[in-house]
Amino acid sequence: MRLTNSLNFNHYIMIDTYTISGMTCSGCKKSVEEALLKLEAIDAVNINLETAEAKITMNKKVEMAILQDALSGSYTISKKEKSHIFKRFKI
Repeated sequence: MRLTNSLNFNHYIMIDTYTISGMTCSGCKKSVEEALLKLEAIDAVNINLETAEAKITMNKKVEMAILQDALSGSYTISKKEKSHIFKRFKI
């Protein structure tokens, strides 16, 4: 399931891959998605529960401490890959 905030297509975006530990069910996944989407810079969150990976689309860099603070103490987030930066275009 992919949850998305309103998107502004006039700027660059970053898509980062993270590992999130502590998720054991679809309810956990939904809680993590919703918590991260509350952050202003996050446009979309796509979590694979089986691999515990999250692809997070953001419109500006978000520090790891801010991502961790957005999650409850039950979950731990760590960066898995380097950032991928793209230019958004209006269609």
